Amino acid sequence: MARIQKQFSMESDEQAKRLEDVVERLASIGNGKEKELMGKPTISRLAQGLADGWIIPSWNEPSDIYKPIIQLINQKQSFRIQYEDVAGKIWGYTVRYAKIVERMYKMGHIRPYLDCWCDEGAGNQEIPELSHNWSLRLNAQKYTSAMITPIAADWRTQGRDSVDIEIELSGGLAWGYEGNPDDIADSGIGKTRQITRHSESTYWLLRELAPHIVCHPGSVKILEPDSLRSRLAQIKL
Repeated sequence: MARIQKQFSMESDEQAKRLEDVVERLASIGNGKEKELMGKPTISRLAQGLADGWIIPSWNEPSDIYKPIIQLINQKQSFRIQYEDVAGKIWGYTVRYAKIVERMYKMGHIRPYLDCWCDEGAGNQEIPELSHNWSLRLNAQKYTSAMITPIAADWRTQGRDSVDIEIELSGGLAWGYEGNPDDIADSGIGKTRQITRHSESTYWLLRELAPHIVCHPGSVKILEPDSLRSRLAQIKL
């Protein structure tokens, strides 16, 4: 990759190198589709945001947990991750597929998450169809000293579980919606618009929809699956 400080004004060579490392890591992790999405335009926008200061990584240098996890992912090697929470309780997950994803959790800040498929489903707040899908925030204090142990178990070549979610938008949202890379169908019916999205996490989907649900009551409906429609109906606004 060309040196970023040639394109953007950086305060120092060290800052520019750190920015390069962040962008390179984002570009190198993931499958073919993710690498394609993390192409030059995306990298350029990310780099510009980092250079301008409106995107701020919520972590500095990767903790010791990153290196073994990235190596195991690259080797398609299943592993156990075990940690102790602030109450002293031991938690553990048997990871049989994983990828590291950077997500913006509030305006201008991004965090690293381990999106994984685990044998354990109990305690997951996802809908039943996705109960084995977990998103572990790697820069959380409880994970920085976690134990990572390779295990003899098959790696899931099919990745995480997923469901197709049908969403109906009405009013201004029907015509103002700009689409998402995970949308697999988009059709307008009268004054409404139906979107079908391939999703691995209803948690992140509801985070995306929450502002619209609050600001435009009744303008967002989940048509399928039933499990997610029931959950949305239980949310008290």
